[in-house]
Amino acid sequence: MDLDSCIEAVQEAIARRERPAIFNTDQGIQFTSRAFTQMLEDNKIAISMDRKVSWRDNVCVERLWRLVRCEEVYLKAYENVTHARQSLGKYLDCYRN
Repeated sequence: MDLDSCIEAVQEAIARRERPAIFNTDQGIQFTSRAFTQMLEDNKIAISMDRKVSWRDNVCVERLWRLVRCEEVYLKAYENVTHARQSLGKYLDCYRN
């Protein structure tokens, strides 16, 4: 991930959805850069970062995404983005229940 694509992804998400209150990342160079943190500050988004070399900070979410990839994404050949969203939505609904 390069800095420009990270900034672009957040800006696109803000434009399409609502502005998040908090943005959590690891301490990758793209997320600690002045350009990225300034973009978050300009959008009044609180910055939250995991501690250095501390995989335990986010272990529950990392485990969830591993399950999603292994049990859903890698097993499906999505026709398009809409199909992927629908299929992932169904999977996550089952997971929540």
